[in-house]
Amino acid sequence: MTDGSVGLPGQAELPQRAAQVKAWREAGQYPRAEQAARAAIAAVEAAGFGHAAELVALLNELGMIGKYQGRFDEAEVCYRRALAVCRWHHPPGCPQAPAILHNLGGLDHARGAFESALSHARAGIAAREAMIDADPLELAADRGALAAILTDLGRHDEALAMLEAVAACYERTYGTEHHEVAVTLHNLGSLQYRQGLVEAAGGNLHRALKIKIGLLGPRHPDVAVTRYNLACCCRALGDTAAALAHLQDAIGVLDQVVAHDQPTLAACRRLLRELTQ
Repeated sequence: MTDGSVGLPGQAELPQRAAQVKAWREAGQYPRAEQAARAAIAAVEAAGFGHAAELVALLNELGMIGKYQGRFDEAEVCYRRALAVCRWHHPPGCPQAPAILHNLGGLDHARGAFESALSHARAGIAAREAMIDADPLELAADRGALAAILTDLGRHDEALAMLEAVAACYERTYGTEHHEVAVTLHNLGSLQYRQGLVEAAGGNLHRALKIKIGLLGPRHPDVAVTRYNLACCCRALGDTAAALAHLQDAIGVLDQVVAHDQPTLAACRRLLRELTQ
């Protein structure tokens, strides 16, 4: 089976199905990814817990899909269940715990619960650092997420040093046109905007947007998030026409794939109202 729309995958297909769900989620095809994830989870549950690793991976994916769509409570249930299953099967140290804690931190960050987000992010980093074979690139991603939380907590100097180190790590490893580089530039631009460095912020956000469009296409939800931040910069610089264009593009994308009250979509609509009243 190649489509998540009908039937349940067989047990032998579960690792491949988890990879397919991830691919659809990364492509921004959230409804399709969600349907496939739920079908695969049902197959694991029907087979018992012989596929704990696949169950954890699928629950984590379903949590990310829920978060991106703005269904935060559902996402938390998925993440916490994934963490519980992982810890049950690996009591000394759950290999997937750092990623799940990273995602719980991201979820709290999206909710605006910054102190809880900070706690989860730091716990995830500590769990990753305790692993013998910790991947330095995954650790860089953890630190980049932590820096975004520190930005919202007003700890700008700490966040800036962390983001600059993460960006250097990614560019050294991947070159200058990689998605992780774009994510870090986006976060750096967001920090600079908060510091009042609007022109510098706009430069990094424009660069992030160009990389994301090149890799993901112009209709990807992740592109829409950067467009919103760019709209804020454009407004601050007095370029209302550019701000409106970014907002309209972002709303056109997000309105098709996320809940109506998803934070970025809601923020885009608020700013659009402010600019058109």
